[in-house]
Amino acid sequence: MEDVKKTAKTIKAFYAACSSKGITDEERQVILCSYGREHVSEMTDEELQDAINKINQREDTEEGARSKWVRRAMAVTFQYLNKTVNDRDSVTTDYVKEVITTSQRGISFNTLSKQQLIKAFHLFKYKSEHGKEEQ
Repeated sequence: MEDVKKTAKTIKAFYAACSSKGITDEERQVILCSYGREHVSEMTDEELQDAINKINQREDTEEGARSKWVRRAMAVTFQYLNKTVNDRDSVTTDYVKEVITTSQRGISFNTLSKQQLIKAFHLFKYKSEHGKEEQ
């Protein structure tokens, strides 16, 4: 029973590593095939750990890097807005995306580049730390 829990935990770590690096389903399948497996559940704990180590050593894909900055920008903007907005119920995901998009003079949130997301992250982190109000 303990081995099953350990394996399940390692499988979750494998998927988390793939997600953090922006690895697609097709790329993940290539990784599995490189171990002679078709499904992640067929891999041993040692194979999974080896795969996780290799994945973590990879450079971020462009989409994976963008996803990371989306999460960071959203989190710090939520933090900033929760400090400054009186009606916290109005601070929704859509509202936060709109604030980030407006701050970067973007057309829509999904078209913002990784660089714009990084700028938004640092802007709202600075504002949150220094209590600056929007101009």
